[in-house]
Amino acid sequence: MAPPAVLLLALLCALPPALTQSCLAPHPNATGALPLAGFQPPELGLNSTYTLSTALATQSFANNSGLILQTFSLASIPFVDLSAPSLPLTGCVLALAVPGSPGSSDRDGTGQDTCAGVLSTECAAALVAQANNASLANSGTGPSSVAMCALVLAQLPVECGGEALSVVGVAAPFGNPPSLSESDCPDYPAAGNGSAAQAALLETQSAPYSPASDTATYDIWVKQATPLLLTAWLKNGTGPEGWADTRLVCSTPDEVVAGSRVVSGGGRTVGRWGGWGVVLLGVGLGWGALV
Repeated sequence: MAPPAVLLLALLCALPPALTQSCLAPHPNATGALPLAGFQPPELGLNSTYTLSTALATQSFANNSGLILQTFSLASIPFVDLSAPSLPLTGCVLALAVPGSPGSSDRDGTGQDTCAGVLSTECAAALVAQANNASLANSGTGPSSVAMCALVLAQLPVECGGEALSVVGVAAPFGNPPSLSESDCPDYPAAGNGSAAQAALLETQSAPYSPASDTATYDIWVKQATPLLLTAWLKNGTGPEGWADTRLVCSTPDEVVAGSRVVSGGGRTVGRWGGWGVVLLGVGLGWGALV
């Protein structure tokens, strides 16, 4: 097995180049949103619920090429500025790619709101367990960083070995100031106050295509679900066992904006896996030792 530093360097080099963010995100062609439980460390008074939004936009360039930009934002109700340095928790967001993943959250027909239409049950459980164990180990060590977050899935679990899964985006938004401040860009929200057209958490992009009028890449991206792993821990430990919590959600931009291309066969994904109470997976969520 390669040393952690080598794995981290390889992962960071494999990620798409950082985008030059502007105050306003491109006008989206399609959006999507799903609710999920917020991070609620015991005795700290954080009781928000979250809405995760995604937006898909096409971008064209002077050389007649184009690419797809997908943004992810988080809104909290009641509002909590999840990027505030004073926030007692911190953590990571990682975007995963499953090429050709369907826009469906229910592969096995059980009706459960999971990522079952995108990942196997074993792989989803292993991703949550690995991320949560890493976060528990980080509990009490201060704020997160992109380098720390990249190590969470520097090696994918063996349970995901049969799936064409890769990490395509890493961010450390929780408890850290955004790269674009609200004073510089008044319309750019802090994490916890985002909408589908604003990238407060993370941005991913497709490979460039040509000509810019080609719709093949858009037709794939508008239907595929993107797994997002959200994991959090306390900046300052409140006990020897610490605290961590993890969400795995699968989001599809399934609501086409008026005037944009409508692709047949799209499906709505409102999947989520993880959070408090997933004890049957052996995941140490909340108070507990590493497992």
